[in-house]
Amino acid sequence: MNKIILIGHSATGKSSVHFQLLKSGIIAVEMDKELGVKKSPSLAHAIHWMRNSPAQVLTLGVHSNLIGELAQEKERQGWSELFKDLTFIYLSHDKDKIEHSLGLLTPRGKQRLPNHVKSVLKSHHHLDQFFHKVADYVINATESDIENITQEVIEYAMQVL
Repeated sequence: MNKIILIGHSATGKSSVHFQLLKSGIIAVEMDKELGVKKSPSLAHAIHWMRNSPAQVLTLGVHSNLIGELAQEKERQGWSELFKDLTFIYLSHDKDKIEHSLGLLTPRGKQRLPNHVKSVLKSHHHLDQFFHKVADYVINATESDIENITQEVIEYAMQVL
């Protein structure tokens, strides 16, 4: 079964899109909820989870080691068996928009910790390069609202699922 994998920096709308997808009846799960956030999963563990999850749409947590490994593998192997049936959608935001969004409450109503905010902003450029290497499709979410971003994800997903 084909899967859509949402990727992007913290505060780009991945969780908000996730909740909108659930409301529309699409089976969606978040990696950090299923695998935890304390430690970055290995590439093999993450791929196994992506392939075997019953969900149609998965949201990948922002673990720089994992994102870097995905980028290296994708660059080295392209559309190999490893990435067969996995379509990565990058929700791209510019750094200023991310900085603003990091100051807002999360979709679960929590405030982000100052160290997390600092880390996200510091790693923006580096991770942005990795996200672009991994992505099969990029949504420029800087100038759009969650409803429009979700609709674009759904429309793209209908083409590949």
